[in-house]
Amino acid sequence: DAAFVEDIQALVSDSCDGALSSNFHFDEERGVAPDLVGLLGGFSPETHFYCCGPGPMLEAYESACEKLGYTNVHVERFAAKPALTNQVADPVGYTVELKKSGKTVQVPPGTRLLDALLSAGCKVEFSCREGVCGACETRVISGEVEHRDSILTQKERAANKSMMICVSSCKSGTLVLDA
Repeated sequence: DAAFVEDIQALVSDSCDGALSSNFHFDEERGVAPDLVGLLGGFSPETHFYCCGPGPMLEAYESACEKLGYTNVHVERFAAKPALTNQVADPVGYTVELKKSGKTVQVPPGTRLLDALLSAGCKVEFSCREGVCGACETRVISGEVEHRDSILTQKERAANKSMMICVSSCKSGTLVLDA
């Protein structure tokens, strides 16, 4: 059993000219993991790929998409990547300027950006505190972000136009955010 199978199949059936496709693979039914490179190969480089599931499956999916050169890869995680959960505070402090509110906040060493903003009385959106939900996504005006979320694609990270303030940080000493 998988969530929303009937709904997904209905969307695929109703799509124009086969614009949508889906594939369901249940390891316990087949006894082996799917050949993701084989399943995902042959699509246009502009195709958007979406996947949700357990961490090891998502890592295999992202690896297959990378091998195939796809950049529009989207995942939904139910928990942060283990490597990211230990890196949410920095050994070096930095400055954050909030353009809309006009506030400047010092983020001390060892403090998460979100915690520093909340301590300074800033009103910002957030929910999970793990970089998996996207509620805290904030537009970056300037500065270089240390991305530690599990949401943004590699392409979105490279563009440096937004960040998840609950887990991501600053590489450049100063960040200017649209908040």
